Amino acid sequence: MGLGSINRSSSTQMAQTFVNDRIRRVLEAAHLVSQITSDAQAHFESAVLPAVAPSVADHGAAAGALLALLRAAEDGVTAVLRRAVDVFITQLERVLYSEQRRADFVPRDDALSFDRPTSACLMGTGMLSALGAAAHDTLEGPNLTALLSEVGRRTHAVLLQHMGRYTYSPTGALKWKKDVAEYAEALGAYGVPAVDEEMAALQQTVNVLVVAPESLMGLVNGSLRMAHRDALRVISLREDFKTAKVDGKTLGQLFSGAVEGVMSIRV
Repeated sequence: MGLGSINRSSSTQMAQTFVNDRIRRVLEAAHLVSQITSDAQAHFESAVLPAVAPSVADHGAAAGALLALLRAAEDGVTAVLRRAVDVFITQLERVLYSEQRRADFVPRDDALSFDRPTSACLMGTGMLSALGAAAHDTLEGPNLTALLSEVGRRTHAVLLQHMGRYTYSPTGALKWKKDVAEYAEALGAYGVPAVDEEMAALQQTVNVLVVAPESLMGLVNGSLRMAHRDALRVISLREDFKTAKVDGKTLGQLFSGAVEGVMSIRV
């Protein structure tokens, strides 16, 4: 996509264009199907049911036909919404992968401003906000809740994987902390408590990248109450992981060994 250096306004515009072109029409179609099935059910209850009520056989046949219609419509809507989520998450992953720079989290300028998220974050949060607005405009009830819950859950997983791709200096960790706060705010507008809890936990976990080496043990054992093995997966992302020492021990030794292979973070 090649966004380069973008601002919040341009990222919002690009995100809205993507959602309008690739997602909104799908959501509108799903909502239309839901409306049609709701109208069909209302018509059955008001017109068909009284007409077939005298005949047990006719009543059973009509009710069975309606049930089959409702199930087919529900399955179709579910499949369409699932596909919309897949398209959205795939694009979100592409944006984060292509637009995030390793230098974002190991910046040369320690005096950089922390009030501005990275360009990748601006685009990612713009996408999340645009999707949330489109979903609230077009869906309602269980369909709205299911879509936002799934997008939130999968976005959290994407962010965990994304975090594991980079090394963080103390300054860069603060920049990532700002990004995560932005993602949490965007997802907070979805109104899904389970997602809010996951993002709150991620924000707390990011502190493992921020604090001084000598404060790590207190943080992990204290407010985080995090297993050392899990904490080490995050600690290994620190720029000073192999050089910092606490009481003569490296951070790997301090938390019982080094992480090998591909990192997989679980929060």
